[in-house]
Amino acid sequence: MTGLYRGWWATAWREVPAFGAYFALYDVFKDGLNAYFAKRSGLSLEDHAEQNHSHKWAASALAGGSTGALTWMMIYPFDIIKTKI
Repeated sequence: MTGLYRGWWATAWREVPAFGAYFALYDVFKDGLNAYFAKRSGLSLEDHAEQNHSHKWAASALAGGSTGALTWMMIYPFDIIKTKI
C-alpha cells in the first residue's frame, strides 16, 4: 500500500506550479493577442471586446498553445524527477 503514494510529492511539485503558471500566463497571452488583433483590424480595444469577431477563437487557441508549451518547458525537469521515482 505504501507504493501507491510513492511519487505523490514529486507530482504535487510538478502540478501546482504548472497549473498556476498556465492559468496566469493564459490570460496575459490572450489579452495581448486580442489587443494585437484589435489594433490590426483598426478597432479600439473596447469596440473589439464588444464584437464577436472571428479572431477570438484564434487568440484563445494561440494563447492556449503558447502557454502550454511554455509551461511544459518550465516544468519538464520536475516531470523527469517524478518519473524516476
